[in-house]
Amino acid sequence: MSFEQMHEAWIKQHLDRRTGERKGRLERGHRHGEQLFARSVWWEVFGHFEHLHPEFELTGASSRIALSGDSHISGKTTHYFHGNCINTR
Repeated sequence: MSFEQMHEAWIKQHLDRRTGERKGRLERGHRHGEQLFARSVWWEVFGHFEHLHPEFELTGASSRIALSGDSHISGKTTHYFHGNCINTR
């Protein structure tokens, strides 16, 4: 499958599982920068979108929700990718 087909299926899968504002954030938030990361970095390295979550929500110390952009969740490790920043927890 091509990048475009896999990317479309990946976003659709996440949209289908979301409702309300979480769905709206994904519809509005996954734009040029996130697509560029998905194509130029993630797809080039891994060739799939397994365990990658678009517009992943984080709750900070103040209990406010922030979006991390894309997150890779595997086992007990989560990697957050946002813009030019990469954090590992």
